[in-house]
Amino acid sequence: MALTNDWSNLRPLGSEAANTIDDEMRTFRLDIAERITSILEGFAAGETEQGKVKQFPFLDQTGSEPGTPTAGIVLYAKDASGQAELRVVDEAGNDVALTAAGVLSDDVIPTTVVRTTGGQTVGGAKTLSDECIFGTLPLLPAATDPTDDRHPVSKAYYDGKNYDSGWFAVDSTTTEYVKTHSLGSTALITQLWFAEDDGGGSPISTIVPVSSYYVSGRDNKMSGGEVSIITTTTLTVRTGKWSVFEGINNVGTRHLVGGSVVKAGHYRVTALRID
Repeated sequence: MALTNDWSNLRPLGSEAANTIDDEMRTFRLDIAERITSILEGFAAGETEQGKVKQFPFLDQTGSEPGTPTAGIVLYAKDASGQAELRVVDEAGNDVALTAAGVLSDDVIPTTVVRTTGGQTVGGAKTLSDECIFGTLPLLPAATDPTDDRHPVSKAYYDGKNYDSGWFAVDSTTTEYVKTHSLGSTALITQLWFAEDDGGGSPISTIVPVSSYYVSGRDNKMSGGEVSIITTTTLTVRTGKWSVFEGINNVGTRHLVGGSVVKAGHYRVTALRID
């Protein structure tokens, strides 16, 4: 609101005619009303709630911050990230933000109120008396081991307990394949899987576990495959020199592919950390 007159402590001048005192009084009342009407009730025509506060506007004091009061506290506004926020200074010189981004700041409510919107760090154990419905999945600590039967686990924790090599081509001439994992342990349950080749270098949908076999009369060559060496970072998969898979068909005899010994196909190794 634009003011009609600049404030002056020099009016009326001593040289003013006495018969203009009524004009000076009206000017004085106008100047007071214009400056206080937005703050207090009762200074505008028709207002009947005299003396009641309407609002307390705070002007941004960035660059002109108040000093430490000798008694009491001082409320003032200061710019923060492009908008004025309310602050308070006490006699000890503590200058605390009361608002942040239009809501009560963490300096005011970090331990007493859980917000319904906006970010907030809440410490200590909290008991919720009803079900919680999350708009998005809550974030858990990256790979923290659960210590209680009721603890949820994060994806990072689950991934840290499981390994899957994906399908890789094998044959009976290249008998050793080393796969790198990040499980960080040798206490692993492993399973080796086999799938025949589809003719184009990819595994077909028929997938079966792999075991290793020795049958006499095959020049001391093994059939099948196994996970032979386990370290904290690698799994060594070995295949037989006779065939990469030795299974049982639907009539109880040897499983052959196209009537031939299985000399090539695809393996896949999975592992579960159990410690």
